[in-house]
Amino acid sequence: MLPSVSSPSKPALRQQLRTARKALPLQARKRAQHDVTHKLVRFLTPRLRRHPHGRIASYDAMGSELDLGLLNRHFPTLYKPLLHRDGRLRFSTTATQRRVWARELQWIIVPLLGCDAAGHRLGQGGGWYDRTLASRTWRRVRTPYLIGVGFACQQVAHIPHEKHDVTLDKCVLNPLQSCPLNLT
Repeated sequence: MLPSVSSPSKPALRQQLRTARKALPLQARKRAQHDVTHKLVRFLTPRLRRHPHGRIASYDAMGSELDLGLLNRHFPTLYKPLLHRDGRLRFSTTATQRRVWARELQWIIVPLLGCDAAGHRLGQGGGWYDRTLASRTWRRVRTPYLIGVGFACQQVAHIPHEKHDVTLDKCVLNPLQSCPLNLT
């Protein structure tokens, strides 16, 4: 975990965390992808046995995000986010092209730039997941179950958050990594 930084703004924290994530060596990145995928499979497999029609959404990594391509081997019907013109996400499989709303999913795996122990997530800043999952906040509904994934260097002591920010239910990081940068 990164040391506590004196409450940086969200844009400053995003920049620091992007820099840390980009600085990860290729071997550490590959190891983290394998470890996080393995943890997700161990977490999701028994739940899918209990709910065989459960739907999982993931994402296609952009830039230096944690790549979950290995997850497709274990769960061939993953839903992926598509940006809709209303500013919210819909989810679709490559196999069927059927689009579903977030409320029709049981689990959504989301990328992150940062997270803290309270489950606050710092994303890219577009607000796509927050807008899409806003009903979780005002209805106090805990579905779909939100799983944030990333590298160990993306965990910080505190993520600045606002009322509209959606909280994660679980965060899966690779605990064997250390951050290559000292962001104090």
